Amino acid sequence: MLKKRELGLLTMELETESLDPEIYRYQTKYGISVVYFMFDPELIRKFIFEPVYLSPEDVKCEGMSEEEIFQAILESTVTIMHTEIIPFSEYFREFEQFCEDKKKIPIIRGIARAMESVEDEKKVWCVTGAPRERCASGALYHPLLRAFCETHGCAGLLIGFSDNDFAYLGEDNPQIASIMPSLVHELSHVVEGAKELLDLKILKYDYKTDTMSEFKDSENYL
Repeated sequence: MLKKRELGLLTMELETESLDPEIYRYQTKYGISVVYFMFDPELIRKFIFEPVYLSPEDVKCEGMSEEEIFQAILESTVTIMHTEIIPFSEYFREFEQFCEDKKKIPIIRGIARAMESVEDEKKVWCVTGAPRERCASGALYHPLLRAFCETHGCAGLLIGFSDNDFAYLGEDNPQIASIMPSLVHELSHVVEGAKELLDLKILKYDYKTDTMSEFKDSENYL
């Protein structure tokens, strides 16, 4: 059983295909599944960041529900991973430095240039973290989304989940609604070493109500 002070040492990531079926999974009300882990302290001393996943028996904390534990670990994840929102063109250009498939470099450069030249209402952002790995779950953190809306004057956001390392983010408007599905379902295949999720999702965040819901392709923006 966990102690409350230990929750701040844990982090979460989105569920991917290769995880052990015996580890604990929490299914959010948006249909996105997350898992909890901590880094092995002995390996960290050797600069090896190997996650140790929690089992169902581990994820119990006196006086706290599963949802409360989820919210506490989500907050610690944002802190530990130094979650941030940056232009996706900036994040995408980083791939060029580490891309082993040289045939993809012109594609990466072209996509980055296209993203840099779009108007503000069509701009795509990226929710990630300092490690650039296992950071997509930070896009579920409402205070981060609320702060972004306040800074950029957005009434709402669309958030696309297709990869464990990052999430797409854009203003909730017809332009972003028309391109987000293709980003989620197609662009991740260009990313080197992308870890595809079990379930691809697009969520809507509403600033006024501070709530999240699942986005439907058929939603009317007229």
